[in-house]
Amino acid sequence: MGSENLPYAADAESPLKEAELAVLRKQYEREGQFVGVQTKFNYAWGLIKSDQAADQRLGVKLLSGEFLFFSLPPALSHPKEKTNI
Repeated sequence: MGSENLPYAADAESPLKEAELAVLRKQYEREGQFVGVQTKFNYAWGLIKSDQAADQRLGVKLLSGEFLFFSLPPALSHPKEKTNI
């Protein structure tokens, strides 16, 4: 496998084109309340790479909520489930 298949480091730092971010946003919105972790990560990553501070904040908020949810003990991350503590 040659290095021609690997992305350039600069690509990770440059903002997505508006059309590229729109694809991620549309997928995120289409999944609605059942949005998958990968879709949420992809959209948040695209937002964080943005030049716009508001987009960056939303991206961080999406990721923070996702990682907070997965880092909580099961009794706290699923409050509707009954647990015997």
